Parts: sequence; C-alpha cells; structure tokens
Amino acid sequence: MPQAKLAEKIDFNQEAVFIEQGFASQEMGPVSSFKPENKAETKKIALETGHIYGDFQYCGPFSDSQAKTIRQELVTTRNLINIFGDKLVTPDIESLPPQDLALRLFADRVVNEAVLVEGARRAALAVRGEGSDDIDFCKQEMNYAMEQIYPAPQRELALSALGLFHTRLENLMNDDKSRGLAEETLAKYPFLAEAGGRQPEVLKPQVQAEVKAYLDSRFAEPFAQVRQEIGEINNDNMTQAVKSLMRLLGFLDQGWAVQFVGDARVGFYVDPTGKKVEVGNRTKEITWPAFEKLMIHEVGVHVTRAANAYSSGHNLAAAGWVQYENAEEGLAIICEKAWDGKAAEAGVIDRDHYRYIIGAFASGALDGNYHGPDDSFNLATRLSTISGLSTKLKQNKEINLAEAESKARSAVFEHVFRFYRGMPDGLVMIKDIIYLDGANQLVKFLNQTDRPIAEVLDEFGRGKYNPFIPLQAKAMDGLYA
Repeated sequence: MPQAKLAEKIDFNQEAVFIEQGFASQEMGPVSSFKPENKAETKKIALETGHIYGDFQYCGPFSDSQAKTIRQELVTTRNLINIFGDKLVTPDIESLPPQDLALRLFADRVVNEAVLVEGARRAALAVRGEGSDDIDFCKQEMNYAMEQIYPAPQRELALSALGLFHTRLENLMNDDKSRGLAEETLAKYPFLAEAGGRQPEVLKPQVQAEVKAYLDSRFAEPFAQVRQEIGEINNDNMTQAVKSLMRLLGFLDQGWAVQFVGDARVGFYVDPTGKKVEVGNRTKEITWPAFEKLMIHEVGVHVTRAANAYSSGHNLAAAGWVQYENAEEGLAIICEKAWDGKAAEAGVIDRDHYRYIIGAFASGALDGNYHGPDDSFNLATRLSTISGLSTKLKQNKEINLAEAESKARSAVFEHVFRFYRGMPDGLVMIKDIIYLDGANQLVKFLNQTDRPIAEVLDEFGRGKYNPFIPLQAKAMDGLYA
C-alpha cells in the first residue's frame, strides 16, 4: 500500500498550514462554506428531467458531524505527535514499534481526510470567486489524499458487478416492448457486453453457515431479550431498542452512549472516537428483521471492533487506521447478509453493486474517460430501469418504460450524488466503492482459508484496521502480542 505523502513530513509543516487555516477559524470544522441545501433543487430537476445540471461542489465531501470528528481527531493527532516526536517521521515505518506504528497509521488517515475536507472547502470558494487559492492546487491535494485513504476502482470487479445487469438485459432481449431499450443500452455502453457471464463471488454455503453460527453465538440471545423488553418495534422506540442491545452486550458499561439526533442524519452513525451511536430519523417504518440486520452491521461490526480495541488498551486501534474502511464495511456487509442467510446467494443486485459501477465509470476505470454527474446518472438510471423491467417480466406483469425509468431515477440519485459531493470538476469522491471492494476481498479470503471461520472473525475484530494490508496486520499482531 502506498504511504501517505504526509508520512515524510508528519510534523504538520506544509499540509498543516493548509489544513489549519481552515480549521482554526471555524469552531465546528471547515463546513460553513458548503451549502448542501441546494441539493434538493438539483434532485427535483433530475427526477423530472432525467438529467443532472451542474455539479455538487456546494456540498461537503463529508457530513457536518463527520467533518467535526475529523477536526477533533486532527487535534488529537497533533498532540500525540508532539509527545512522540521525530521518531515518527522516519520513512522506514516498518521499523517502528507497534504503538508508534499504530499512531502513524492513525495519523495518515486523519491528516489525509482533513486535507480532503479543507481542499474541497477552498476549491468551492475558488470556483465562486471568493477565495485566492489555485483550483488546480486544491484538486491535486484532494486527489492525492483520496489515493491514500481509499482503494482505486478495479475494472474486473466493476465488470463482475455489471454482469448481474447483463443477465437482466438478456431477459429484455426476449421481450418485444423492451428489446429496443436493451439493444440501445448495449450500443451505448459496450463494456456491458464484455460483462456477460461474470458475477461477483459469494460465500460458499458452508462458510455462510459458519459465519451465521458465529453471529448466533453472540447476538441471538441479546436480540431475543431486546424483543421481550421492547415489544412491537417502531421508529419511535427504535432508539430505546438500540440502548437495550448496547446494554445487554456490555457496551454502555464501557462508556458508550446512544443518542437520537432526529433529522441531523438518516439511519445510524457510529462515532468510535466519541464512543457514541447516533440514531437518525427513518423514512420507512422499522421491523424486527430490519433492526437485527442493521444492528449486526452497526453494533456487531462498527461498535465491536472499536470496543475490542479500547477494552484491550489499544485506543489508537479503535479510531481507524488509513484504508481500514473497505475492510470494515466489507466485514459489516458480509455479516449482515450472513445473518439474513443470504451471503451465499448469487445473482442478487445490491446498492453496493450500483455504487461500485458508478465509481468505476465516473473515474474512468471502465472506459478510460472521466464522467461527470449527468453521465453517471444516466448510466445508473438505465441499469436500474433494466433491473426493474426484468423483474416485471419474470413476474409476468405488464411493463411501462416511462414508469420504470421514473422509479429508477429516484432509486439511484443518492448513489450518484455521493460520488460528486464536494468535488470540483474532474474529481470523483471515490469512497463508496469500499463496500463492494471490501466484501469481495473478504469473501475470497473466507472461501479459501483453512482456518476456523470463528478464529478469523475474532482476529479481524481486534480493532479498526485492514487485515489484508500486511503492515497493518503486523502492527495489530504487535499490539496484542
């Protein structure tokens, strides 16, 4: 894995000045220059016309609360570096003892995230004529930061995800009403033809069973007790259900808290630094099966990995090392699917497939060309339309192309938005490819390993690290030695 540029000047010279000019002047972090409320008008027009006009640079690359967390972590990082001193500046980071290496890996993530946020803020000001920074300099800083914290899209994995849609295209080719759409799609997006016969790997049935057994041993009884305490679950008592589960698992006694934040966010967010689970409003009424899947993801993975590190005295392994997110989100997705008994099901299209395809297309990994939000929206809408029409045909229901396309626009808009938020023209916020990237890597490993699955999952749960990066595995082994 390439090391962050700041690894060789981690005393915060140069990048420190760049970051802190933004952070120091704003109490809540560098987010006041963004105007995310403008997103609603862009979405309204996109759903009506099928096109995205303009860009999403007025939105920050992270939410306000995430940007605030980054600012807090940056202060912590600087304080720690002041304590540890120049020994962290060495380019030979493999020679660092485990505690120092953990700090370096943590610092690389935080500093690069901070550069990304501040670069986006300055770029937005420059585009509006309100700042003095060179836009190309801001883009260069942002792009390099993203290269350090997120994996690059891989064409082969994108084609395997597209293979799921190619199967649906074949269904449309056999229908008189939709054949023209299928032929037009293959002509417009030739990489779809190349994707034929490919699909992402899924867990072997025996491995699915072993992951489910592992999760059952830890969560089946607490879930049953929460159901008994809460009764019928709904959006009003959902926060209390989360608190009950966290209490039963012992996390509240370890200093964790659960906070309802209403419209401040949709769904859940785990803040490992603040030891907090935030619960936002939901547009859809919660059910017990949906609650359990969400809690396997949020508490079973995101909280548990941090809590294990904290309880073992390894605080720097609890907050997240550079490039940890794809491994963590992949683990969360696979555990969530295994709990539902679906991690071994092939041919199922999830949001993670859409997001990976959009990221690969937008960044040029699929066809060698950068694509803006409108191009990506058109592709995603077409894929979702094809999927919806194919489902109708399999159910022997009447199809309506206009209706299918309208539903598709609504379904994919948020996926597309997330790849361009806070990005000046020519850049892609590549973060959301991490879900399929991490899940694919984990599935391949679990299907091939001779080790007991429970042993592997325990090892991967020691902290917020990427076990597939040898240097990080070495650092975690050293901490727990």
